[in-house]
Amino acid sequence: MSQYLEALRQAMVIYPMIVVLFTVPYIAWSYHKYGSVLSLRVLIVYSFLLYLLCVYCLVILPLPTPEKAATLHGHKAQLIPFSFLADIVKQAEIQPGQPASWLHIFTGSAFWTTIFNLFMTMPFGVYLRYYFCYHWRKTLRLSFLLSLFFELTQLSGLYFVYPGSYRLFDVDDLIVNTNAGYAVYDFNKVYHAVYNFCVVAMSNFYLDVTKDRLYCTNGAARKAAQTTMYKILVALDKIIAPILCFTSQEIWDFMPKTEGMNKYVVFEAMPKAGQYAADDAFKAKWAQLIAVRDEVKKVLEQARAEKTIGASLEASVTLYCNDAVYDLLNSIPMDELADLMIVSHVELVKGEGGAASAVEGLGVAAAHATGDKCERCWKYSASIGSHPAHPTLCARCASVVEA
Repeated sequence: MSQYLEALRQAMVIYPMIVVLFTVPYIAWSYHKYGSVLSLRVLIVYSFLLYLLCVYCLVILPLPTPEKAATLHGHKAQLIPFSFLADIVKQAEIQPGQPASWLHIFTGSAFWTTIFNLFMTMPFGVYLRYYFCYHWRKTLRLSFLLSLFFELTQLSGLYFVYPGSYRLFDVDDLIVNTNAGYAVYDFNKVYHAVYNFCVVAMSNFYLDVTKDRLYCTNGAARKAAQTTMYKILVALDKIIAPILCFTSQEIWDFMPKTEGMNKYVVFEAMPKAGQYAADDAFKAKWAQLIAVRDEVKKVLEQARAEKTIGASLEASVTLYCNDAVYDLLNSIPMDELADLMIVSHVELVKGEGGAASAVEGLGVAAAHATGDKCERCWKYSASIGSHPAHPTLCARCASVVEA
């Protein structure tokens, strides 16, 4: 709570300067349009300015210290939806058989953080719709620009002042911001949250990483990815139904239905946050893995610039690790780690070497992968042609084709 109060205090310090700069032009415009300066209108407009300034300060503050800024790299994302409900329950230590323990929900910081984020974004739609009386199209454009400004500020590390984002993109923001937007008919907030989720979390990460698993394998891992994508699609289609009713229904018509699903998506309940929550250890592990992936991508870009490789699948990556990083990466099968990095081969080596990275205890080196290119998965492997019936396929792809 103290960081919120500090952000609001900073906003109040800056606010008088904004008022000084804004007053004369606004009074001139108001007098020209209405023939007088209406005190109530001035009061409401100034309250709107104060609201925008407070929200902006809450978005960007607190800024990272110089020491913290030096460690920033890449754009971190929390990809497990509905995790904030699990955080609330975990903090409250609720015991289902003791109703008195339920009241502990209201004492946890996770609960109040979620409530605060929900109500922080609602007033903007109220001002535009019910005071300025803007048409919904104009409201949509202005709200989109505001949301885009705030989101880019966070995800770009204060517009690239910092080398990486100092705030975590959380998929729960998609649900919380969606509900806040619908509460005041601020549909552009829903659109922007859905757009960010689809582009940042799905397209730039999950779909990219699971592409090989979905296209080139046929085991339990492929079914797990398909199940995950199906559950995401169901939730996403419900979220967009109120604003893209025809499109969402077309999606729903083609979607395989499970027991209890309605014929029409608009009759479905909105998804609730916390349904697929993960614990803190799981989220911390994946934050580290994504940080390692970001460092590998930097080295691959350098190798591509030097014409060592073309596509990333032409690369073989060697990761030089201290004990902690080695244990983290070695807990994942090497073929899955290669899929995470989107390369043909990954090798772990204890000790120092390779290009230094922002991840402590990690060095990265990239070279062109050995072996030949598989026609089916495009990975380079020494097992090409090991199956006599498929001389241009690697052993894995040959076994899938034969299955």
